[in-house]
Amino acid sequence: MRVPPRERRFLNGTMVPDSYVELVRIADVKYEQVGDEKRFCLYFDGHHKALSLNRSNLTALVGLFGDETDRWLGQRIELYAVATSYQGKPVRGIRLRPAPQRQAEIPPGPRPVAREPGDDDEPITHTAIRW
Repeated sequence: MRVPPRERRFLNGTMVPDSYVELVRIADVKYEQVGDEKRFCLYFDGHHKALSLNRSNLTALVGLFGDETDRWLGQRIELYAVATSYQGKPVRGIRLRPAPQRQAEIPPGPRPVAREPGDDDEPITHTAIRW
């Protein structure tokens, strides 16, 4: 029987494939102890792992929604994988960007008026025909 790997609290780049892209809604923001430092951590609707924010992702969120974390709640963002480096070594990281805008429903146009063929047809003359 194998011992399962230690359960991690935070999402990181080693957990996702290169093509990872996911649309998420921010459910909670906490300022938590992560290793030797305190960091902002995002929790998402429908997910049990949090994303510990590095400087790049924190700067991106402040640029998108402002520096008041209460305004981040309920916001939709897209998480995606990137190739980056950590301590000089190539690693896969997770970045965030604004969620794509939802397509607004286009209201249906006016209904066509029922008519009989030829009602609005103009007579065709030999001068109206072009070859």
